[in-house]
Amino acid sequence: MRDDATFVEVSGKSLRLSHLSKVLFPDDGITKAEILLYYQSVAPILLPHLRGRPLTLKAFPKGVKERPYYRRRLAATTPEWVSRVELEDGFAPVVEDVADLLWVVNQDSIELHPWLSRRENLQHPDLLVFDLDPGTRLPFDEIRGMAELNLPEAEV
Repeated sequence: MRDDATFVEVSGKSLRLSHLSKVLFPDDGITKAEILLYYQSVAPILLPHLRGRPLTLKAFPKGVKERPYYRRRLAATTPEWVSRVELEDGFAPVVEDVADLLWVVNQDSIELHPWLSRRENLQHPDLLVFDLDPGTRLPFDEIRGMAELNLPEAEV
């Protein structure tokens, strides 16, 4: 595959975007460039949910039809400007701005899984997440109904 790399300036940082024509969603022909544009467009809504939280990245280097892998630590070749938190076994990525977000997505990371704790207090989660995944035995409409439940009385 040809590396149609380009450099862009994002949040005051020089970001190398590569393999932009790579198809990540083959059924729909969606390319890496389109995924990057999507994440850039939703950044104002997404960033408040990611800021300050280490991430586990689920990468799909050959597209969503092939086996993904999880990346929990940054490689030694990661640009210095990419936000991170130091852990016992390396550095975990932390998305603080659009440049960080586009950098992790450029690593073929389509799914971003934030920790339930923040970098300042890793041992004390401050977030609870209900992960509702539809499947063959649980259709999307039922999942949507569960997601619409209001739980203020639960005090969770």
